[in-house]
Amino acid sequence: MTTSNIILILVIIALGGWVWNLKKRVAQVEMEKETALAETGVAGINEKRTREKNERKEKILGFLKTNGKATNNEIEKLLGVSDASVTSYLDELEKEAKVRQIGQAGSGVYYELNG
Repeated sequence: MTTSNIILILVIIALGGWVWNLKKRVAQVEMEKETALAETGVAGINEKRTREKNERKEKILGFLKTNGKATNNEIEKLLGVSDASVTSYLDELEKEAKVRQIGQAGSGVYYELNG
């Protein structure tokens, strides 16, 4: 084997290693992009849910300003959501001291604006 053949073989080996490292790095970057997209997707979903919840709570407050009081069932119909969702919104509004519950349990319970 001549020196030029040995050099050519070494160059080919070096280029092969370089290409292999480049492909490995490209795969790593693609995986990082997919991970970032997945995380952004989850964050976007959470942001949307938070925005919707806040909009619904504002709608409840507007209804109470207009009507003075409201039952859980009235708010269910207003928002078109489940009893559990309405209960959760009203609990949050109570904790925020924006509404108060009148009555303890049953059909006689209603909510009104606090202060």
